[in-house]
Amino acid sequence: MIELPGGVRLYPSGSERGGSITYLRSRRGESARLSGFSDHLLLLINLQGNVQIRRGGHHVEVGAEEVSFVATTRQDIEISFNGGAQRRILIEVERGRLGTFLKQRKQVLESGLARWLEGDGYGLGPTPPRKLSRFDLEGIEYLIRPPITENCLELWYHGKMIEMLTHYVFSFGQRPRNKTAGAISQDQRIPEVMLWLRQHFHEDITLDRLASVVGCSSTYLSRQFKKETGNTISAFLRRVRMEQAAEYLKRGTHNVTEAAYDVGYSSLGQFSNA
Repeated sequence: MIELPGGVRLYPSGSERGGSITYLRSRRGESARLSGFSDHLLLLINLQGNVQIRRGGHHVEVGAEEVSFVATTRQDIEISFNGGAQRRILIEVERGRLGTFLKQRKQVLESGLARWLEGDGYGLGPTPPRKLSRFDLEGIEYLIRPPITENCLELWYHGKMIEMLTHYVFSFGQRPRNKTAGAISQDQRIPEVMLWLRQHFHEDITLDRLASVVGCSSTYLSRQFKKETGNTISAFLRRVRMEQAAEYLKRGTHNVTEAAYDVGYSSLGQFSNA
């Protein structure tokens, strides 16, 4: 499996299983040169910062909230990280694993990917970056903050790896279908707010923004939330952030400062006083 600077292996936790998911946090100017991985496909989902991927004479610049993939050959692959804060997901899978999974489905693949799977030394990519939608980003954040108990993580991540490959590689260039959101009924507003806060706790959240999400006034929302839950919105958000920070520290993916910033606090002092 490939090792990169600042990488935390999310899957698998133990023995090799033909693929992996790694969470990368990197400093400006760090780079990695990958070689000898002639049977791997690498999917890079870039959340923050800028990345350059180079294979031979082919290279692309992948900006924040963009995705690209490359199928490795005997040519070295160089990945350079540029910019300030850096966050990204790297999914790596062996060609043999993909070949088994796609044995009866090769006819639906893009021609270059199908040729690479045949194993004739043909390389693919790096592909032109594709912009991630808000729908995509919310799903990807779950890879870092899995909504599942620890004893089920291996199976959950295995399914997510297949889902991400299907969405970004096998169907590369296609867009997810949009769903038209209906109006939120009055009795669903507070459950919807609680769910939204659990999904967006790491963002800068205001009462006015929450009210616009569920289609009511901020005064009504604040009063109704307290009535139905017994807590203020700020107290509930603080609890969600603390629970997630504790999970980061338990899993070893973050130190205290990183946990504070990634759950939505602008400083360590603000985190300590929460």
